[in-house]
Amino acid sequence: EAHLPQNRFNDGKCDSRGRFWAGSMVGDYRNAPAPSGSLYRLDPGLTVTRVETGVTISNGLGWSPDDATMYYADTGTGIIYAYDFDAAAGRIENRRAFVTVPPEDGEPDGIAVDAEGFVWCVLSGGGRIARYDPDGRTERWVALPVPLPTSCAFGGDDLGVLYVTSMS
Repeated sequence: EAHLPQNRFNDGKCDSRGRFWAGSMVGDYRNAPAPSGSLYRLDPGLTVTRVETGVTISNGLGWSPDDATMYYADTGTGIIYAYDFDAAAGRIENRRAFVTVPPEDGEPDGIAVDAEGFVWCVLSGGGRIARYDPDGRTERWVALPVPLPTSCAFGGDDLGVLYVTSMS
């Protein structure tokens, strides 16, 4: 984003077809006059496409197990969005609020989607992770020993371990 020197990239993840999705945000987001971040898709042929604009703090990305839904957190708005996802074309449409996180719960940051289609989202400033069912209802909270978790991912031989990162 050479035309926006105050912006930087923040979070990214690959979809099931190997495309890399990454979002940008303004560096000094608390004093930004307007959202200037975007969400981009990098295809295997190295073509870059801007797929969303007007983002405040680009964060977590995840896809439902059937690849029909993509989730995307805009931390500055406190909203995790859901999109209809066309996996073959790498296209998103029909943006809608999946979860609006109340400020007292923290800020939505990194996302991982489990094999059951539940969305795990770390809540920075809230010191915990929320697990949301596919309809956006909170299914559980997991307290963490850190106040500022940043992301999460499943790993281990059977993907039964949830790894969490945090900032200091």
